[in-house]
Amino acid sequence: MSDNPYSPTFQQQHQPPINASNPLMAPAIILLVIASLWLLYSILNVGFATMIGPPAPPPDAPPGFEVGQKFGFYGMLILMPLTSIIVIAGCIQMLRLKMYPLAMTAAVVSVIPFCSSCLVLGIPFGIWAIVLLLREDVKTRFS
Repeated sequence: MSDNPYSPTFQQQHQPPINASNPLMAPAIILLVIASLWLLYSILNVGFATMIGPPAPPPDAPPGFEVGQKFGFYGMLILMPLTSIIVIAGCIQMLRLKMYPLAMTAAVVSVIPFCSSCLVLGIPFGIWAIVLLLREDVKTRFS
C-alpha cells in the first residue's frame, strides 16, 4: 500500500463513496441552487437598500409608525440572507446525509412563503424535501 496521496491506489482507497442512491439529492441540489441565487440577490439588496435607506412614512401616519417601518425594513435586510444561509447549510447536510435537524430546518424554512428562497420558487422543493425527510428509510440513512 502506498502512502503517496497522488498514487491511484491511495486515491481509490481514500475517495468518499458517491451516494447515487440518496433520495434527497434532487430536491437538495435544486434548493441549494435557488438559495444560492437568493443569497446573492439579498446581499445586493442589502447594499442598495442601505444606500437609499427606508422609505419615508406617509404624511398621515400615526405616531411611532416610523420606528416600526425602520424595524421592518432593517429586519428584512437581515432575515433574507440569514434564511438563505440556513437553507444552504441544510441542503449541504441533506447531500451528506448528516445533521438531520438542520436538514429538516432548511426544508421547513424553504416552505415558509416569506422566508422561502426566491419567494415561491422554493416552496414546492421544500415540500418535496420534507416528505422525503419524514420517510423512515431516509431517517435511518442520517448518521
